Amino acid sequence: MTELPLNIEQVTIIGSGNVASFFAKFFHHNGLKVKSVLARSTEKGEALAKLVNATCLSSMPQFNENDLVLICVKDDAIASVSQTINGGLVCHTSGAQSINTLQNQNNFGVIYPFQSILVNSAVENINFPLFIEGNSNQTLNAISKFLKDIPAQIVTVTSDNRLKYHLSAVFANNFTNAMLLAAQKICNEHQLDFSYLQPLITQSIQQALSFGPKNSQTGPAKRQDIMTMNSHLQLLEKNEPLYELYKVMSEFINKEFNA
Repeated sequence: MTELPLNIEQVTIIGSGNVASFFAKFFHHNGLKVKSVLARSTEKGEALAKLVNATCLSSMPQFNENDLVLICVKDDAIASVSQTINGGLVCHTSGAQSINTLQNQNNFGVIYPFQSILVNSAVENINFPLFIEGNSNQTLNAISKFLKDIPAQIVTVTSDNRLKYHLSAVFANNFTNAMLLAAQKICNEHQLDFSYLQPLITQSIQQALSFGPKNSQTGPAKRQDIMTMNSHLQLLEKNEPLYELYKVMSEFINKEFNA
C-alpha cells in the first residue's frame, strides 16, 4: 500500500445532490478548500462549484496524494464511480454501504453525516456527528486530521455499526416522518386542520428525548383500549395501507408494554 502523508489539503466533491451540496458548503464555510466539483449535471455542478469558489470538472482527473475525493452519489452508484477514480484518498458518504465498496482504491474511507440532509440544510452550528472510517490507521488519521478544525463531533464507527445506526435512523427519521404524512393525509381526507397536531408532535418528540421513548408511550394500544382501536380501524377500512400499518404498530406497542 502506498505510504499516505497525513496532509490532505483539498477536496473534490463528486455529485451535486443534497449531500454533495451540504459537504461542499460545509467545508467551504469552515475554511477547508473545495478544489473541484464533478457532477452528471453540468448545470448543477457549475452552480455548486460557483457557490464554493471551486472548479467544475467535465471529466475525472488524476488525483494526487493530497486530494480527498468525496463520493456523494446514490448508494448503488458508489462502486461504479469508484472504479473511475485514480489516486487520492477516496471516501463515500453512505450510511448503509460498507467501506469495502471502495476496495479497488489504495486509500479509502467513509465520512457519513448522521443527519437527514436536505439541499438547504444549514452548515453553521451543526449539532450532529460525522461518522468516519478508514481502511488503515494512516488513512483514518488523514481523515481525522483534515476534519479536526471543523465544529462537529467526529466519531470513528465501523461499517457494521454504521449500518445499524442507519437502520435505527430510518425508524427514527424516515418512518416517523412517514407517520406524520399519514396523519396529515387523514386530516386532509376528513377536512381537518393538521396544524392543530403541531403542539402534540412537538411535545411527543421532546418527551421522548427527555424521558426516553419507553417512558413516553401513551395511547389506546398501550392501554389495550380495544373499542377505540376498532373505531379507528373502521375509519381506515377504505385505506388498506394505513389500516395494515395501524394494526402492525398497535401490535408492536401491545407486545412492548403488555406481553
